[in-house]
Amino acid sequence: MTPFLRPPRPTTAATVVAALLLSSAIAASAVAGPAVADATPDARSAAASARADDRLVGPIVFSTAPAGRTLWFAAAVDQGLGLANAGSSAIDAAGSGAEWTTPALGGTGTLTPVDDPGSCLSGHGQVLTVHPCDTTPPQQWTWVDVPGGTALQNVDTGFHVGTSSTSGDGLLEGDDGSTIPVGVVDTSFLRSAGATTPPANGGFDPAGQGAPATVAAGDSAAVHFGARTTAPVAALPATTVTVHAPTGTTFAKDLTSIDGVTRAAATDGWTFDPGLQVGGSVAADGRTFTGTIADTGSPVRLPAGAELRWTIDVTADAGAAAGTDDLEFTLAGANR
Repeated sequence: MTPFLRPPRPTTAATVVAALLLSSAIAASAVAGPAVADATPDARSAAASARADDRLVGPIVFSTAPAGRTLWFAAAVDQGLGLANAGSSAIDAAGSGAEWTTPALGGTGTLTPVDDPGSCLSGHGQVLTVHPCDTTPPQQWTWVDVPGGTALQNVDTGFHVGTSSTSGDGLLEGDDGSTIPVGVVDTSFLRSAGATTPPANGGFDPAGQGAPATVAAGDSAAVHFGARTTAPVAALPATTVTVHAPTGTTFAKDLTSIDGVTRAAATDGWTFDPGLQVGGSVAADGRTFTGTIADTGSPVRLPAGAELRWTIDVTADAGAAAGTDDLEFTLAGANR
C-alpha cells in the first residue's frame, strides 16, 4: 500500500488493491470454434474450410501514415464491397470493423468474414471486394514484413490491404504503397480460430489496476479502477461489475451507471468506449455498486496488453477517521 502523509483534517485514501481483485472472478468461455462453412465437395466450401487451428480470427485493424500522420482503420464489408472504417485509435477502429478469419502469422490463405464463411476477400483490382470463395490466387493473402510491422499481401497482385482515405471511413484498397499507404496490421487483436484452452482468468491480469486517491472527510473524489488484458478480448457479454467502497466511504445512492475508457498500451491516451458502460444501482447502505456492462451495440474488442478502466465517485463520511483503505472490485462474466 502506498503510504501518504496525514493532512490536518481527517481523510480516507481509496487505493485499489493490487491483489485478489479479479482472481477467479471472470468465467472464461472457450474461444469460438471454426468460423468457416462445413466442408462440401465444391470449391467454394473447400476454400473456406481450412483447418481452424491453422487460422486466426478477429478484426483486421491496420494503420496508415500519410503525410506523417497515423490513421487507424478496420476492414469491413457492405454488400460485397470492402470498407475501411476509421477510428481515433486501434481499439476504436476495431469496434467498427468486421470479424475475419485469416491465415496464421507467416502463412498464406483466404481472408473470410466470420458472418459470411463462404465468401473471401479478393485482391483483383484496386478496390477490394468479397466474392464466393474459389481458391484462385486473387483470393490468397500472405503475411509479410513491411516498414513499421506486418501487412497482408495479395499473392496475385502483390498489393497490400490498405486504404487511400486520409481522414474518415473509406474503401478497402490494395496498392504497392506508392500511392496508397500499406496498412500495417495490429496482429494483437487476432486469436486462434480453433477450439483452444480458455485463457487464464478469462484473459485478464488477476492483479487489477488502480490509482491512489485521497478523499477528504465530508468530500467526494473520483477513483479509477480497472484491469489489463492478457489475451485478445472480442466481447464481454453480460459481464457484471461489482465495486465495494472503502471503509468510511459510500457511493451516491442515485448512481445508475459508470463509464469506461480503454487504451491499447500503457503509453497511449485513454479513449471513451461506449461498449464499457455499466448500468446498475447502489445497495441500500451505499457501500456496494453492482451493474452489468450494457449492450450498447458497440462491441468491445481489445488486444492483448490493453487496459480498461472505470471511474466511480466516492464520498467520505463527515466523521471519517484518517487512514488508508481499499476500493475493491470484481468482474464476472465471459470473454469470447
